[in-house]
Amino acid sequence: MIAAIESVTIAVGEMQSSVDLLEERLGLVVVGDARVSVGHLSAWHHPVHESVRLIELASDRQALGRVRLACVEDAGGERATAAERGIVPGPSLLDFRAASEPAKSLVMHGPAGLPLLCPSGPARPGPGHRLRSVWVVTADPDLAGRFYTNVLGFVPARDDEAPSVADRHLVADALGVPHGTALQVAGYRLANRTDAVVVVLHVPGLAEAQPLHSIGLTRSGIRLLTCACEDLDALATRLRTFGVEPLTPPQHVGLPSGVPGQVMVTRGPSQELFEFIETVP
Repeated sequence: MIAAIESVTIAVGEMQSSVDLLEERLGLVVVGDARVSVGHLSAWHHPVHESVRLIELASDRQALGRVRLACVEDAGGERATAAERGIVPGPSLLDFRAASEPAKSLVMHGPAGLPLLCPSGPARPGPGHRLRSVWVVTADPDLAGRFYTNVLGFVPARDDEAPSVADRHLVADALGVPHGTALQVAGYRLANRTDAVVVVLHVPGLAEAQPLHSIGLTRSGIRLLTCACEDLDALATRLRTFGVEPLTPPQHVGLPSGVPGQVMVTRGPSQELFEFIETVP
């Protein structure tokens, strides 16, 4: 059902410092700079009279695994704030790595406080660094697994795509998980693709995360996992069969690329936000 993981959108309060961080530490470059269309803002449940700037960054200009930074530029004192500390509805962490990168890693604070797992080597890495995995914290790993496989069409990740024990401990520390807590980790990827892996992290005893009342960009910690989809109507039917009602049903919008498309927004069982996009021929 899902064709590709295109990007992760992060709401930020100040654009330039976030762009500088991703350029200087991860070697990403700006590949797109646009305003979000009125229709797209409506799909995000955001006030359509406000101007939201969207900057897209990538490594080697790859089409997939990009980072999109969204900033409200004319909302006065209601601009997006830094993400809340601790474990919040996902995506909860992004992992950037090159295929040949050595195993040693560190966690740094990214845009809006979103933790980034990245190489511990020198800054400004060479080309090839890209989004390797998106981490989601869940209170119900079995439900999350069924959602990714039965609804979205993912398959379990290969053993060589699973995060190392060292990386798991780094992530646990970054998310404030008490030392000594047993962690359950499972990875899911799209079949026959090299897109980013979705890593589902279960922390025993973690209370079910409560959804935010709004998905507007002025909310703290809002993050969208954007996926290309071949048939939004069919996906909406599968979601409802699974007991998930889209927050925004499929609707026509002008995409940041300038082409028309359809967008549907929904929450996964771990309260992670998805934006599914179907390009209109």
